[in-house]
Amino acid sequence: MAGGFESERVLLPACADVQLLMYLQGGAFVIDPACSETPLPRIFLVGPVQHPRQYRVAPGSRFVAVTFRPGGLQACLGMAASAVMGRIVTLDAGVLEEALTQSEEHAPAFLQQALLTRLHARGTPPPGLPALDLENVERPVPELAKELGIGVRQLERRFLDSLGMPLREYRRLARYSAAMTALMMQGASPQALASLAQDAGYVDQAHFTRDFSAMVGQPPGRFLRQRGDAQYALWQFTREELESYLS
Repeated sequence: MAGGFESERVLLPACADVQLLMYLQGGAFVIDPACSETPLPRIFLVGPVQHPRQYRVAPGSRFVAVTFRPGGLQACLGMAASAVMGRIVTLDAGVLEEALTQSEEHAPAFLQQALLTRLHARGTPPPGLPALDLENVERPVPELAKELGIGVRQLERRFLDSLGMPLREYRRLARYSAAMTALMMQGASPQALASLAQDAGYVDQAHFTRDFSAMVGQPPGRFLRQRGDAQYALWQFTREELESYLS
């Protein structure tokens, strides 16, 4: 992803992914619950987080972001995802810093190629996990470990290295992510919310609403009403993009 910001204030939800971000112009500050501001590095990693985040962005800022697949951080940069869980980590990127000299048009491809070069240079990556859909993530740990042909401890260790958190915590984020994606596609009628909550594996609609509010900062209906505001500009996706998250 590459782009800029329509608003000085940016709100982002909880996220299960590890991302690499690079500011080509300008910069941003992360705002903590006490409203204190901490400047973000120019190149940094942000790990999985289970609560919403608020940022203040300098006018005219432009960025490039890369989202790692599970295990991708370790394969490319030799870092376990657990090392960045809930953290913002300054990246001493070396060759990646050359992307800062690129135009916004060329920076994403340059950064991707630089990461792929590092991936190939590191050789065979450590054992990871196959892609797991929500149905498999919800299975009991011993059953899932047996299906994958590994022990329970090994599964738990690989989850921490690849996804940055224990399976139990990842389940909560996976349920929320599936529900959030479906919500943005379907809308928020009472019937849609009840069905959506059931499909995502929640006990009931109230359970879904509590989790959604904790991870987004407001309940589903209010979020959908405000999603068109400038501070939510990074939440805008095409239907095709949303469907890709569900596949």
